[in-house]
Amino acid sequence: MLVMEMVSGGSLDIHLQKQASHITDKERLRYCYSASKGLEYLHENDCLHRDVAARTGHIIDQYQVAPPTPFYPKSLLNDRFQSFKNSRNCLVHDGEVKLSDFGLSRELSNRAKKYTMKDMKQRLPIRWLAPEVLSSGTYSKKSDVYSFGILLWEIYMDGESPYADMTVTEVTANVIAGYRLPPPGKMPKPVRLIMVNMCFPGHPDERSKMYEIRIALEDAMQPSSR
Repeated sequence: MLVMEMVSGGSLDIHLQKQASHITDKERLRYCYSASKGLEYLHENDCLHRDVAARTGHIIDQYQVAPPTPFYPKSLLNDRFQSFKNSRNCLVHDGEVKLSDFGLSRELSNRAKKYTMKDMKQRLPIRWLAPEVLSSGTYSKKSDVYSFGILLWEIYMDGESPYADMTVTEVTANVIAGYRLPPPGKMPKPVRLIMVNMCFPGHPDERSKMYEIRIALEDAMQPSSR
């Protein structure tokens, strides 16, 4: 049994969509910062979230429709659908974001640094996954960091779905090839640098650790940084 605090503000993506014109820059920064603290805490305790996202509700997306790779054999590439029903990955409470929905989370054992998925038929949130997860099914704290970069993008895009103009087949191929979501126009420069330089590098070792990202967001919240 997992017991969590009651939250009052509902899911983050719906909140962003409904309150877009009323959310201040300061509030968006606070959302980013509070989410970073939650993910940092998980990583300090050797837990991978594996599904960092603002989304919620009835999300229908194509299931593992990706270019053939050693991890995704051609025989698995089809037009089946996946549904994340009632998935609430980030919730809003008292102006802060709370990570939730730990259904895909994994605890790293014996000081392991990675977790490799064995079930290739598992339902996956393709649009939020790091390139190494898409190509080999390998998760780490750094793949969570990549997904956190997608979350930053969502916060400044008012909860819009990532890669909305692409199929998941295209998302998978493009992300593995090096394509990244461009920073939203209203994203402040410090957050833009965090997303691009700290979260989105192609190789996991080139991405920052969550405590470094949390510190950078803390600095970005200072008036002189905005």
